[in-house]
Amino acid sequence: MDSSQITLMIEALTEKRKKPAKEVADIDAILLDLRSQLNHRENAKTILAPVLDIPVVVSNPQDLTIFPSSSSLQTQILAALDLAKRPLKMTEIGDTIYKQTGQSIDVRETVRGMNKNYKIVLMKINNSNKMSFWIKPEWYDREKKFIKDEYKLENMDIMYEKENVEFIGVKK
Repeated sequence: MDSSQITLMIEALTEKRKKPAKEVADIDAILLDLRSQLNHRENAKTILAPVLDIPVVVSNPQDLTIFPSSSSLQTQILAALDLAKRPLKMTEIGDTIYKQTGQSIDVRETVRGMNKNYKIVLMKINNSNKMSFWIKPEWYDREKKFIKDEYKLENMDIMYEKENVEFIGVKK
Protein backbone atom coordinates (compact mmCIF):
# COMPACT_ATOMS: atom_id res chain seq x y z
CA MET A 1 0.00 0.00 0.00
CA ASP A 2 1.17 3.50 -0.75
CA SER A 3 0.90 6.42 1.67
CA SER A 4 -2.32 7.83 0.12
CA GLN A 5 -4.09 4.49 0.53
CA ILE A 6 -2.88 4.23 4.12
CA THR A 7 -4.11 7.78 4.80
CA LEU A 8 -7.55 6.96 3.34
CA MET A 9 -7.76 3.79 5.41
CA ILE A 10 -6.80 5.67 8.58
CA GLU A 11 -9.49 8.30 7.89
CA ALA A 12 -12.13 5.65 7.18
CA LEU A 13 -11.30 3.69 10.33
CA THR A 14 -11.24 6.87 12.43
CA GLU A 15 -14.73 7.81 11.18
CA LYS A 16 -16.00 4.27 11.75
CA ARG A 17 -14.59 4.36 15.29
CA LYS A 18 -16.51 7.57 16.09
CA LYS A 19 -19.96 6.14 15.18
CA PRO A 20 -20.35 4.00 18.32
CA ALA A 21 -19.20 6.95 20.42
CA LYS A 22 -21.92 9.14 18.90
CA GLU A 23 -24.54 6.47 19.55
CA VAL A 24 -23.41 6.11 23.17
CA ALA A 25 -23.47 9.91 23.63
CA ASP A 26 -26.99 10.08 22.14
CA ILE A 27 -28.22 7.30 24.44
CA ASP A 28 -26.57 8.98 27.45
CA ALA A 29 -28.25 12.29 26.59
CA ILE A 30 -31.66 10.61 26.31
CA LEU A 31 -31.14 8.78 29.62
CA LEU A 32 -30.09 12.01 31.31
CA ASP A 33 -33.17 13.80 29.99
CA LEU A 34 -35.52 10.98 31.00
CA ARG A 35 -34.07 10.80 34.50
CA SER A 36 -34.37 14.55 34.78
CA GLN A 37 -38.02 14.39 33.69
CA LEU A 38 -38.70 11.93 36.48
CA ASN A 39 -37.23 14.61 38.73
CA HIS A 40 -34.67 12.27 40.23
CA ARG A 41 -32.04 14.96 40.48
CA GLU A 42 -29.42 12.70 42.07
CA ASN A 43 -29.92 9.97 39.45
CA ALA A 44 -29.71 12.47 36.59
CA LYS A 45 -25.97 12.86 37.22
CA THR A 46 -24.70 9.82 35.42
CA ILE A 47 -21.08 8.83 35.80
CA LEU A 48 -19.87 7.92 32.35
CA ALA A 49 -16.53 6.85 30.98
CA PRO A 50 -14.91 9.32 28.59
CA VAL A 51 -15.75 8.56 24.96
CA LEU A 52 -13.85 9.53 21.80
CA ASP A 53 -13.71 13.24 21.01
CA ILE A 54 -16.64 14.17 23.25
CA PRO A 55 -16.04 17.09 25.63
CA VAL A 56 -16.41 16.19 29.31
CA VAL A 57 -17.88 18.69 31.75
CA VAL A 58 -16.54 18.43 35.29
CA SER A 59 -18.17 20.78 37.78
CA ASN A 60 -17.51 18.42 40.67
CA PRO A 61 -14.81 15.74 40.27
CA GLN A 62 -17.31 13.13 41.46
CA ASP A 63 -19.93 14.09 38.87
CA LEU A 64 -18.79 13.40 35.33
CA THR A 65 -21.36 14.21 32.68
CA ILE A 66 -20.70 13.93 28.98
CA PHE A 67 -22.19 16.82 27.04
CA PRO A 68 -24.07 15.42 24.02
CA SER A 69 -22.05 17.39 21.47
CA SER A 70 -22.95 15.08 18.60
CA SER A 71 -26.68 14.94 19.45
CA SER A 72 -29.50 17.08 18.09
CA LEU A 73 -29.59 20.78 18.91
CA GLN A 74 -32.71 20.21 21.03
CA THR A 75 -30.85 17.67 23.16
CA GLN A 76 -27.92 20.09 23.51
CA ILE A 77 -30.27 22.89 24.62
CA LEU A 78 -31.79 20.65 27.31
CA ALA A 79 -28.30 19.54 28.36
CA ALA A 80 -27.21 23.20 28.66
CA LEU A 81 -30.11 23.82 31.05
CA ASP A 82 -29.27 20.66 33.01
CA LEU A 83 -25.68 21.79 33.24
CA ALA A 84 -26.61 25.25 34.57
CA LYS A 85 -29.43 24.02 36.85
CA ARG A 86 -30.99 27.48 36.60
CA PRO A 87 -32.99 29.55 34.10
CA LEU A 88 -30.89 30.70 31.14
CA LYS A 89 -31.23 33.53 28.68
CA MET A 90 -31.13 32.49 25.04
CA THR A 91 -27.59 33.87 24.64
CA GLU A 92 -26.46 31.85 27.67
CA ILE A 93 -27.81 28.68 26.08
CA GLY A 94 -25.86 29.41 22.90
CA ASP A 95 -22.73 30.29 24.91
CA THR A 96 -22.95 27.04 26.89
CA ILE A 97 -23.26 24.99 23.71
CA TYR A 98 -20.32 26.88 22.20
CA LYS A 99 -18.15 26.24 25.29
CA GLN A 100 -18.99 22.54 25.21
CA THR A 101 -18.82 21.86 21.46
CA GLY A 102 -16.74 24.68 19.98
CA GLN A 103 -19.59 25.35 17.53
CA SER A 104 -21.26 28.73 17.35
CA ILE A 105 -24.92 27.99 16.64
CA ASP A 106 -27.94 30.28 16.51
CA VAL A 107 -30.36 28.55 18.87
CA ARG A 108 -33.19 31.09 18.54
CA GLU A 109 -35.50 29.22 16.14
CA THR A 110 -34.89 25.84 17.78
CA VAL A 111 -35.63 27.25 21.24
CA ARG A 112 -38.83 28.92 19.99
CA GLY A 113 -39.90 25.71 18.26
CA MET A 114 -39.26 23.75 21.45
CA ASN A 115 -41.40 26.29 23.33
CA LYS A 116 -44.29 25.83 20.89
CA ASN A 117 -44.02 22.05 21.37
CA TYR A 118 -43.93 22.36 25.19
CA LYS A 119 -40.36 21.03 25.45
CA ILE A 120 -39.07 24.24 27.03
CA VAL A 121 -40.81 27.08 28.92
CA LEU A 122 -40.27 30.84 28.62
CA MET A 123 -40.13 32.66 31.96
CA LYS A 124 -40.70 36.37 31.34
CA ILE A 125 -40.16 38.85 34.18
CA ASN A 126 -41.92 42.23 34.22
CA ASN A 127 -43.11 41.56 30.64
CA SER A 128 -39.59 42.41 29.47
CA ASN A 129 -37.80 40.65 26.63
CA LYS A 130 -34.50 41.53 28.32
CA MET A 131 -35.67 39.64 31.41
CA SER A 132 -36.70 36.49 29.54
CA PHE A 133 -35.29 33.15 30.63
CA TRP A 134 -35.77 29.56 29.49
CA ILE A 135 -36.48 26.66 31.80
CA LYS A 136 -37.29 22.97 31.50
CA PRO A 137 -41.01 22.15 31.88
CA GLU A 138 -40.36 19.98 34.95
CA TRP A 139 -38.87 23.02 36.72
CA TYR A 140 -42.33 24.61 36.79
CA ASP A 141 -44.48 23.88 39.86
CA ARG A 142 -48.08 23.57 38.65
CA GLU A 143 -49.55 23.94 42.14
CA LYS A 144 -47.66 27.13 42.99
CA LYS A 145 -47.78 28.31 39.35
CA PHE A 146 -44.17 29.33 39.76
CA ILE A 147 -40.67 27.98 39.23
CA LYS A 148 -39.56 25.36 41.75
CA ASP A 149 -37.35 26.69 44.54
CA GLU A 150 -34.21 24.76 43.54
CA TYR A 151 -34.19 26.40 40.08
CA LYS A 152 -35.02 30.01 40.99
CA LEU A 153 -32.69 32.83 40.07
CA GLU A 154 -30.66 34.21 42.96
CA ASN A 155 -32.76 36.61 45.10
CA MET A 156 -35.73 36.06 42.80
CA ASP A 157 -38.28 36.13 45.65
CA ILE A 158 -36.91 39.43 46.91
CA MET A 159 -36.48 41.22 43.58
CA TYR A 160 -39.60 40.14 41.64
CA GLU A 161 -43.19 39.73 42.69
CA LYS A 162 -44.78 36.47 41.63
CA GLU A 163 -47.52 38.36 39.75
CA ASN A 164 -44.87 39.92 37.48
CA VAL A 165 -43.46 36.60 36.31
CA GLU A 166 -45.19 34.99 33.34
CA PHE A 167 -44.62 31.43 32.11
CA ILE A 168 -45.22 30.82 28.41
CA GLY A 169 -45.39 27.34 26.95
CA VAL A 170 -46.61 25.41 29.98
CA LYS A 171 -48.68 22.44 28.86
CA LYS A 172 -52.19 22.70 30.24
